[in-house]
Amino acid sequence: NVTIKGFTVTGAAYAAGIYLYNSNNCRIENVNASNNARGIYLYKSSNIIANNIASLNHACGIYLYKSSNNTIDNNNISLNCDYGICLDDSSNNIIANNTVSSNNGLGICLDDSSNNIIANNIVSNNDCGIRLNDSSNNKIYLNNFINNVYSFSSTNIWNSTEKITYTYKGKTYTNYL
Repeated sequence: NVTIKGFTVTGAAYAAGIYLYNSNNCRIENVNASNNARGIYLYKSSNIIANNIASLNHACGIYLYKSSNNTIDNNNISLNCDYGICLDDSSNNIIANNTVSSNNGLGICLDDSSNNIIANNIVSNNDCGIRLNDSSNNKIYLNNFINNVYSFSSTNIWNSTEKITYTYKGKTYTNYL
């Protein structure tokens, strides 16, 4: 039940700028978490991360590990070395309305994560727009992935509001996805 709001956190070279462990009902908002190992890191936590900047971090902008029922909303995540947003062994989270761009690795990454909602995000100029690895039952819709999509050992629910052209196993298709 803590609000972390309105400041810049920088220089945590071997740690996260903001790290919440086993924390619930907290709110991180209007924070600039830049030039850290990780910008914002939640471990076994359920919170709201909204209206922040997470950039130029050595690993990732926002990282959730074994965390559920979080909302990551309206953040600007860019120029991180590995990932923009990463969910690892996390479920029932909402990732919505974020701009994730120019990260050296993945824009959005889900590893061993399920039952998350990824909606209304703009993901561009990353090495890979989204990667789903051993992640299932996630709902992914109304996003703009301006890069490739990688899915391995995953079954997810994809939805587009209009027909799109995509390539699957070397063949090109145009349809709803």
